[in-house]
Amino acid sequence: MCGDVNVVRKNFFGELCYCEFHNLFHLSFANVMIELTHKELEAFHLVVKEIDIEYWNSLCVSKNRKRKYPINTSQQNLVLIFDLNELYALRELVLIGSSNCKEFISPLDFGLPISLN
Repeated sequence: MCGDVNVVRKNFFGELCYCEFHNLFHLSFANVMIELTHKELEAFHLVVKEIDIEYWNSLCVSKNRKRKYPINTSQQNLVLIFDLNELYALRELVLIGSSNCKEFISPLDFGLPISLN
Protein backbone atom coordinates (compact mmCIF):
# COMPACT_ATOMS: atom_id res chain seq x y z
CA MET A 1 0.00 0.00 0.00
CA CYS A 2 1.41 3.42 -0.88
CA GLY A 3 1.53 6.38 1.46
CA ASP A 4 -1.19 8.50 -0.19
CA VAL A 5 -4.52 6.78 0.49
CA ASN A 6 -7.93 8.23 1.26
CA VAL A 7 -10.13 6.56 3.87
CA VAL A 8 -13.52 5.95 2.27
CA ARG A 9 -15.23 4.26 5.21
CA LYS A 10 -14.13 3.07 8.61
CA ASN A 11 -15.63 1.14 11.50
CA PHE A 12 -14.46 -0.89 14.51
CA PHE A 13 -13.58 -3.97 12.41
CA GLY A 14 -11.69 -2.28 9.60
CA GLU A 15 -11.56 0.31 6.88
CA LEU A 16 -11.92 0.78 3.14
CA CYS A 17 -9.28 3.05 1.61
CA TYR A 18 -8.68 4.23 -1.93
CA CYS A 19 -5.25 4.74 -3.51
CA GLU A 20 -5.48 7.20 -6.41
CA PHE A 21 -1.95 6.43 -7.61
CA HIS A 22 -2.66 2.72 -8.14
CA ASN A 23 -6.45 3.06 -8.67
CA LEU A 24 -7.03 0.37 -6.03
CA PHE A 25 -9.24 -0.02 -3.01
CA HIS A 26 -7.67 -1.52 0.11
CA LEU A 27 -10.09 -3.35 2.38
CA SER A 28 -8.55 -4.05 5.79
CA PHE A 29 -11.04 -6.04 7.80
CA ALA A 30 -10.27 -7.96 11.01
CA ASN A 31 -7.27 -10.06 9.94
CA VAL A 32 -7.93 -9.85 6.18
CA MET A 33 -6.38 -7.40 3.70
CA ILE A 34 -7.82 -7.34 0.16
CA GLU A 35 -6.84 -5.11 -2.76
CA LEU A 36 -9.68 -4.49 -5.19
CA THR A 37 -10.09 -2.64 -8.46
CA HIS A 38 -13.32 -0.70 -9.09
CA LYS A 39 -14.85 -3.70 -10.90
CA GLU A 40 -13.75 -6.13 -8.20
CA LEU A 41 -15.21 -3.89 -5.48
CA GLU A 42 -18.52 -3.75 -7.34
CA ALA A 43 -18.52 -7.55 -7.67
CA PHE A 44 -17.61 -7.98 -3.98
CA HIS A 45 -20.36 -5.50 -3.11
CA LEU A 46 -22.90 -7.72 -4.90
CA VAL A 47 -21.62 -10.88 -3.21
CA VAL A 48 -21.84 -9.32 0.26
CA LYS A 49 -25.24 -7.82 -0.50
CA GLU A 50 -26.69 -11.15 -1.66
CA ILE A 51 -25.80 -13.15 1.48
CA ASP A 52 -29.07 -14.58 2.74
CA ILE A 53 -28.81 -14.20 6.50
CA GLU A 54 -32.23 -15.79 7.12
CA TYR A 55 -31.17 -18.92 5.21
CA TRP A 56 -28.00 -19.35 7.24
CA ASN A 57 -29.89 -18.67 10.48
CA SER A 58 -32.43 -21.38 9.63
CA LEU A 59 -29.74 -24.07 9.46
CA CYS A 60 -29.07 -26.04 12.61
CA VAL A 61 -25.98 -25.15 14.56
CA SER A 62 -24.60 -26.56 17.79
CA LYS A 63 -25.61 -24.50 20.81
CA ASN A 64 -22.01 -24.04 21.92
CA ARG A 65 -20.88 -22.69 18.53
CA LYS A 66 -21.56 -19.31 16.94
CA ARG A 67 -23.27 -19.13 13.55
CA LYS A 68 -20.78 -18.43 10.75
CA TYR A 69 -21.66 -16.81 7.42
CA PRO A 70 -19.47 -17.86 4.47
CA ILE A 71 -18.50 -15.72 1.49
CA ASN A 72 -17.27 -17.69 -1.50
CA THR A 73 -14.42 -16.20 -3.49
CA SER A 74 -13.32 -16.73 -7.06
CA GLN A 75 -10.39 -18.72 -5.70
CA GLN A 76 -11.76 -22.22 -5.39
CA ASN A 77 -9.95 -23.12 -2.17
CA LEU A 78 -10.71 -19.89 -0.27
CA VAL A 79 -13.88 -19.08 1.67
CA LEU A 80 -14.16 -16.06 3.97
CA ILE A 81 -16.12 -16.77 7.15
CA PHE A 82 -17.62 -14.10 9.42
CA ASP A 83 -19.94 -13.99 12.41
CA LEU A 84 -23.08 -11.85 12.30
CA ASN A 85 -21.50 -8.71 13.81
CA GLU A 86 -18.56 -8.93 11.41
CA LEU A 87 -20.91 -9.46 8.46
CA TYR A 88 -22.91 -6.33 9.31
CA ALA A 89 -19.68 -4.35 9.72
CA LEU A 90 -18.40 -5.66 6.37
CA ARG A 91 -21.66 -4.65 4.70
CA GLU A 92 -21.33 -1.20 6.23
CA LEU A 93 -17.90 -0.83 4.62
CA VAL A 94 -18.49 -2.20 1.13
CA LEU A 95 -22.14 -1.55 0.30
CA ILE A 96 -21.92 1.16 -2.33
CA GLY A 97 -24.62 3.81 -2.19
CA SER A 98 -26.13 2.28 0.92
CA SER A 99 -28.21 4.52 3.13
CA ASN A 100 -27.41 2.55 6.30
CA CYS A 101 -23.75 3.60 6.37
CA LYS A 102 -22.51 5.86 9.09
CA GLU A 103 -20.82 8.97 7.81
CA PHE A 104 -18.67 9.30 10.93
CA ILE A 105 -17.55 6.83 13.54
CA SER A 106 -17.90 7.57 17.22
CA PRO A 107 -15.47 6.75 20.01
CA LEU A 108 -17.94 4.08 21.15
CA ASP A 109 -17.42 2.24 17.83
CA PHE A 110 -13.88 1.40 18.91
CA GLY A 111 -15.01 -0.32 22.09
CA LEU A 112 -12.35 1.40 24.17
CA PRO A 113 -12.98 2.54 27.73
CA ILE A 114 -13.82 6.22 28.01
CA SER A 115 -12.42 8.05 31.00
CA LEU A 116 -14.16 11.21 32.15
CA ASN A 117 -11.40 13.11 33.92
